[in-house]
Amino acid sequence: MDKKLKLAIFLIIFILLFLTAWLFSRKNKPGISIKKDNNIYNNLSKPTGSLTSQTDYRVTSVKPLDEDKNVPLDTVIEITFSSQVNLKDIEFAINPQFRYRLETNNNILKVIPENNLAAGTKYTYIVKYKSQTLPSSTYSFLTAGDITNISDTFPEGAAEEEAKFQRENHPDVYLTNQTPYETDSFRVTSEFIGEEAGHFLFTVTSKSPNAKTDFLNWLKSLDLTDETIAELDISYK
Repeated sequence: MDKKLKLAIFLIIFILLFLTAWLFSRKNKPGISIKKDNNIYNNLSKPTGSLTSQTDYRVTSVKPLDEDKNVPLDTVIEITFSSQVNLKDIEFAINPQFRYRLETNNNILKVIPENNLAAGTKYTYIVKYKSQTLPSSTYSFLTAGDITNISDTFPEGAAEEEAKFQRENHPDVYLTNQTPYETDSFRVTSEFIGEEAGHFLFTVTSKSPNAKTDFLNWLKSLDLTDETIAELDISYK
């Protein structure tokens, strides 16, 4: 056989063996998998945290009980809510006023006086909601001892402050406290809609052609702005 032919055959065999060995090594060599990891893709497609509904701050019980009498002077007021308390979402105000600190423990708000309460005194307090379309809650109790006459349950201007608070934070709650209301041209009623993050629906019944105009003027007389009125849920009949 010609030497050149032998050399060509040898080179061909050598190349085939080299390619076979190279392909075999690639098959068994660890590398980066391009297979999709379903768990990774699923995690990327889902938010890291779930969206929760607005915290439902409903008072479920108070201690002392509402309208309780002969309450000890060293009493700590405890207000229990239906869910964990967030002081950013509620306000507390009491009259007669005294120095106190607020503490929370899960769904309980504690009002701890710095000194003993006054004897024979009726204390009235309000729990206000900032992020709930719920009316404020009012409670009172009478301490032990000879009764002290108080000319006014709340200090001067307290009613105006309460109305302003509701008007700015929950205009529908503020308005529902003015209803039902009726004039010669319209009648307005309200009802609470929904359980979670609900609101009040106002139904205006016309009694004259000027009913809607008169109703809107009435709303403005209550210091509601055009922007606030536009956000209210109003139904005209």
